[in-house]
Amino acid sequence: MNWNKITGILVCILMGFSFSYGQTSLSEPKYREFHEYFFTGLKEKGIGNYKKALHSFEKAHQIDGQDLGTLFELSKVQALLLDFNDATHFALLFLDNEPENQFVLAHLATVYTKQYRYDDAIKTRKKILKIAPKQVDELILLYLKNKEKEKALKLIKKAEDNAYATLRTISLKKYVLKRLAPKKKMMDKVNVRAKNRKDLKASVRQEGSYKSYLNLVKYEERLQLYKQLLEDASEGLELYPSQSQLYLSKGIALNKLEKFNLAIETLLIGVDFVIENPQLEAKFYHQLAVSYGELNQSSQAKKFVEKRLKLLKKE
Repeated sequence: MNWNKITGILVCILMGFSFSYGQTSLSEPKYREFHEYFFTGLKEKGIGNYKKALHSFEKAHQIDGQDLGTLFELSKVQALLLDFNDATHFALLFLDNEPENQFVLAHLATVYTKQYRYDDAIKTRKKILKIAPKQVDELILLYLKNKEKEKALKLIKKAEDNAYATLRTISLKKYVLKRLAPKKKMMDKVNVRAKNRKDLKASVRQEGSYKSYLNLVKYEERLQLYKQLLEDASEGLELYPSQSQLYLSKGIALNKLEKFNLAIETLLIGVDFVIENPQLEAKFYHQLAVSYGELNQSSQAKKFVEKRLKLLKKE
């Protein structure tokens, strides 16, 4: 079967999705030209030629700027090229016309997630939940990525109460309960004998050692005490200005408190103090990608996403 025949079949399948919007005003020659560019874009995307696919979809978009199928394809191929800013732009243009399209909402949530913009991804997934209440698993997973375990557990319970919990939901529940349970081993990992922040603060006051500050900030980060984390990591850096872990903790706190420019400044300084520790360096790049993503600086976010992935591949 040659490509023209395949194209004809695809036209029939996708007619309702792609060509029912804005195509009626096209002349026959323009329709054919649009058709050729659009399906060439699909073919190139299917074999991994994303730049060629982008070119074809852009040509189709120039012919019919209202076609929603083209907007969706432009968004998808831009995401494949890691141009998350344009991927977001085209997805939002689509949703201006069809705000309850579950496929595009799910795609947009994925684009946000790849930029570590978990808050935006969660908002988008919540919109899907209003349309399809049973699609809870992806939102649960986002809550976990955003360190909102209690919200994840609440959503799991709702799914169970309404009898639409899946095997994946049950698996996620086990993971959440395991993480929420008190763990002596976890405390041992950071060498903490005290059971609460007050005792750890007392240890810092008495010893003033880097180790005591490290124990304190790791405890605060684990308990999501971000205001206290910012205060204590900053205090620790006054005494130990070359300790990269304290810069990372401060950067995490600033990101969580939505002080993204300050987070970038702190993280860029701190990463220079990382020596032969790829995992720690990758954590800095992750936080920098979060900061730039929240500031809608997608090219910078993309750069640090790529640097992080490159480091992790070496491990």
